Amino acid sequence: MTTATQPESAEPIEEQKWPEENLASTVDQRGGFYPTRLGEMFEDGRFVVTRKLGWGAFSSVWLARDRLNDRHVALKILSAYGSKRTATGQLTESKVLARLASSNPSHRGFPHVLPFLEEFTFESFAGQHVCFVTEPLSFNVPTLRSYLPNKVFPLKLILNLVEDLLKGLEYLHDECGIVHSDLSPSNILLRPFDLDEIIMHQLAEEPSTIYGFPHTVSPKDLPFHPVSSIPLPFFHKSDSGERLHWVITDLGEAQFTDKPLTRIAQSYALRAPEVIMGLEYGPPIDIWSLGCLMYEFIAGQWLFDPKRSDDIPMEIDHLAQITQRTGEHFNEAVLQNYALRKEIKDITGRVILEKFIPHLYCWTEMLENAKARNSHMGLVGSDFIYNKADSQEVEEVIKFIKSCLTLDPAKRISAKEALNNPIFEDS
Repeated sequence: MTTATQPESAEPIEEQKWPEENLASTVDQRGGFYPTRLGEMFEDGRFVVTRKLGWGAFSSVWLARDRLNDRHVALKILSAYGSKRTATGQLTESKVLARLASSNPSHRGFPHVLPFLEEFTFESFAGQHVCFVTEPLSFNVPTLRSYLPNKVFPLKLILNLVEDLLKGLEYLHDECGIVHSDLSPSNILLRPFDLDEIIMHQLAEEPSTIYGFPHTVSPKDLPFHPVSSIPLPFFHKSDSGERLHWVITDLGEAQFTDKPLTRIAQSYALRAPEVIMGLEYGPPIDIWSLGCLMYEFIAGQWLFDPKRSDDIPMEIDHLAQITQRTGEHFNEAVLQNYALRKEIKDITGRVILEKFIPHLYCWTEMLENAKARNSHMGLVGSDFIYNKADSQEVEEVIKFIKSCLTLDPAKRISAKEALNNPIFEDS
């Protein structure tokens, strides 16, 4: 085990800038992370921690060996704060994962959602921690993209990815009654082809590392060291003939559809218009996010990038961009109701389109420009993916994206319907 470079600061441990999750934070500070140690055992020695894979707002994720079933697993350990929110029902991930695992394992979308194995809890100095045991996964979308030529996906890879996402969303929506509500590039991961081989190779060739702290910090103030995250890499043999396999993960914000949904959801650039306007919503918001993501994968930039200014609220900027770039107009009654609730004057479809953002240009032109810029896209690892898109193929992709971005959620294409589109026949 190696040690990262030590910071020079000798500030009190509570004031240190932690390199990843803040291990000194408390539940009252929305923290209470458990300082997991390499080699630590859970569940009476059944799970042995071997590597840190990543971390998030309410959890850290660790690679472990399941000695009972002789396999590698991932342990998602919630912070004490995240566990408290789970216990009070504010976070539903525990119930969501249980439903995903049991609803219909034979469904074509089942392999494309996070493979949940089991759950356990333990107590620490910070409080109770919930731990989800899942199958280990590899790179997410941004990490894989960083290895690509020009860091832009070839069209065939995009269609492969989107088809897998649609299968996963079909399972979530139709079989489980669940809205993901936080679909994003970082929540879409690859399933490794040779998991055990990759893990054994990585543990030998790229051992886990810890971050160093100043020598002036007393051991009584720092009885543990923060561990550096190293995600599992992804390898693909060009002559294997196997397509990539994508999985939807991170269901911490997922919601059940058996009751009205109105709270704010989704990251801003991917937020559906019904969410922006505070209307009741459902599974179609995931399809909206998918359409935005598909555009971003092709063009290499966000389709919607709302900004806040002194005279234009961010929500209005966002609605204006949506109007301009989809070519559709909002229902005037819906707009007026939204304006009244938000106490915004002079909001109509014409005002949104002409007054606020008159300089935006058509998103189909943006796609065409991106296609011309990236038409030379070549290889991923080897020659198993090549962008041979022609104008007709790009036009069909544009039509598909527009079907995902229909303003009226009742008319927006469903995951099941989308999977029948011919663009996925050869993906």
